[in-house]
This record gives sequence, C-alpha cells and structure tokens, in this order.
Amino acid sequence: MTLRNAIQEFRQLRGRSNRRSKRRLYSNFIQLLESLEFKALSFEEMRSLERKLADLLLDLNTRSSARDVRYLLSDFKDYLKEELSLTSKGHYLYMGLVYGSGLGLFIGELLLGDIDPAMGLVIGISVGAIVGELIGSYIEKGIDASGNLI
Repeated sequence: MTLRNAIQEFRQLRGRSNRRSKRRLYSNFIQLLESLEFKALSFEEMRSLERKLADLLLDLNTRSSARDVRYLLSDFKDYLKEELSLTSKGHYLYMGLVYGSGLGLFIGELLLGDIDPAMGLVIGISVGAIVGELIGSYIEKGIDASGNLI
C-alpha cells in the first residue's frame, strides 16, 4: 500500500467516524503520512513502511474503539522512531517537560523542603519544567536540523 493510498484510506475512516476523538486520531495519522511523503526514504525503507501501513490498516478494520486507534498510532510512531529513525514533533519537548518536572520536584523538596515544603514543591516543579522544556526544545532543533523530525 502506497502512502497516497494510505492517506486516502485514513481520510475515508475519518469521514465515516462519528466520534470527535477518533477523527482527531485519524487526522494525526494523516499528518504523519503527509510529512513522510516529503522525506527521502530509501527503497527498502519505503517497502518496510508500506508493509507496516498495510498491517496497520488491516488492524484498524478489525479494531474500532478510540483506545485501539490511539494504541495503533502510538505503535506506528514507535515504528517510525525505531526502524526509520524519525521522531515526531514535540516528542523531546514532552519528555523534557516530564523528566524536568519530576527532577525539579525532587530537588525543590530536597533544597527548600526544610523552609516551606509547599513552596519547595512549587518552585521545584516550575524550575524543572522550564529547564526540561529548554533542553527538549534544544534537542528537537538538533533533530530538525538533521532532517529526522516529522
């Protein structure tokens, strides 16, 4: 199944869906596939991608809940990351935010917990989130410069 055919299939699935959450998930699939059209993939990578898309659409025809569609989208993003070394936009930003907040929580409680525990948590999470976001955006800029960001 080619990228164009897969995009058409997802558009049809989006049009037939009566739930907003599923339409949004199908739109995410469409955006991913449209961004893949402009990537310079080798013949083997394109064949592997086409096989994955055929399997994915077969699974989508047998599974119908929004949870299943969300799982398949996550699985497809993992495939792109592992097999083709492509990362979706916002991935590292999200990871930096999560890990920065967690680390900030720990450090804020450690440093400011004796003075005021609540203030230590608030300041730690805030500073950690900001630092994590900065690190995540820095990593994403490097990935975007290398052409592996979709």
